[in-house]
Amino acid sequence: MNGHDYLAYGKRERPESQIVILVTVFTQVLLLLLAAAGGWWRRIAWWHALAIPGAGVAVIVYGLLGGLGAAVMASGATRLWPGLRAALNQVVIPFFQHLPFGTAIAVVTCSAIGEEIFFRGFLQPVVGLVWQALLFGVLHWGFRRELVAYGVMAGIAGLWLGYLYSATGVLWTVFVAHAVYNVADLWAIRRGWVGSQSTPGLGRESFKG
Repeated sequence: MNGHDYLAYGKRERPESQIVILVTVFTQVLLLLLAAAGGWWRRIAWWHALAIPGAGVAVIVYGLLGGLGAAVMASGATRLWPGLRAALNQVVIPFFQHLPFGTAIAVVTCSAIGEEIFFRGFLQPVVGLVWQALLFGVLHWGFRRELVAYGVMAGIAGLWLGYLYSATGVLWTVFVAHAVYNVADLWAIRRGWVGSQSTPGLGRESFKG
């Protein structure tokens, strides 16, 4: 079975796929609960940032452009940084390798909502732009040696998303930007544009149905 078949639509989900979905749902619910409790405790009404302003189309366009720009930057960094390629091959790709493409897109899109509400909506007003980005990077690093480069890249993305949130004050902008960034990365991995080049281990050829 070739690489494209890994992320084919309509595949029956394996137990590993169900675990990925459950972990994603649990993590997002936890982040939302923490944001709600923290917002109530610190009197930070981040939910007001969920309102779409009159210039709603512009907000979405900013998010699309911001997400695509971040995805291009990440793709370039992956090609130039062996440590980042290794992180994708050894951890990130295997995490998604049992998911049909449609389910994988749903997972990475939903993950953007909880992370943006917690890190940008709640945490950024409390600790500031730089610290929320640092903590965002630490979350993606997970104190795993093989994910150091991935954590650094996530921290840089956190800075960019935090800037977008500061500039617009609307969570929908960063929802869109984060989701576009995730989906673009997933698509690049599926197409073999990032991930396996010059790195031993897993790559596009490891994707199976």
